[in-house]
Amino acid sequence: TDRRVGFGVAVQYKCTKCSFQSSRYELFQRMSDGSVQTNMQAGTAMAKSDVTPSKLEFFATTMNIKPPSRTTLQKNYNQALEVSEPLAELAMAENRRLVYEALERQGKVETGTIPDIEASTDGQYSLRSYHTPTGHSQSASIPVIEHETGEGLLIQHSALSKRDGSLKTHIHNVESEGAELNYKKTYNAGQYPLALQTVTVDGDASIRKGFERGIAVCGEMRACKSRACSQHGSKAAARKFL
Repeated sequence: TDRRVGFGVAVQYKCTKCSFQSSRYELFQRMSDGSVQTNMQAGTAMAKSDVTPSKLEFFATTMNIKPPSRTTLQKNYNQALEVSEPLAELAMAENRRLVYEALERQGKVETGTIPDIEASTDGQYSLRSYHTPTGHSQSASIPVIEHETGEGLLIQHSALSKRDGSLKTHIHNVESEGAELNYKKTYNAGQYPLALQTVTVDGDASIRKGFERGIAVCGEMRACKSRACSQHGSKAAARKFL
């Protein structure tokens, strides 16, 4: 680690048996004035966690690390958010391709039709206090995980929030809205569309209702089947027993 370049890390190889010493490799980029450019990965870390630019600046200071300016961190955070969504869409399209190929090998793909698959879904809320009447949660993430390849790939995702206006109703309805949106996005995908027909849920009827609305909007005649999650079922039974 070269302290003169702040967050920048440089490596150099030396042989213990001879006098060979490699060139110095900088694992970062420099700006036009020679200073270190903050790695975009710092912005990605903030986008995927509760860390904010101010918290990261405070953490670096307490660890005796020279932090980038808060303005620079905020710019990287914003850039990470701008590129993360299209990258995620590309990754999910690739995952759907793998599912599609798995179905083809099993002879489950008919020409001119959208193949149906098994998947799981659930809502992950921004605050765990969403069960209370106050409705503190402002947003939720609703992913869809496939069951066809055995790898549990993320094939679709929706995020709804009060803050950006994407959630129009109460936070308690977010799973239903997210399920409907995920069905429509997966069914109408430009690359490797799939029909979510058998879905494992946590027992919440709102998710099934959301999928049923999505099926109706897409004009699909196949009925959606839901399967209760065994983990949620066993935990619910334990709570009732205790």
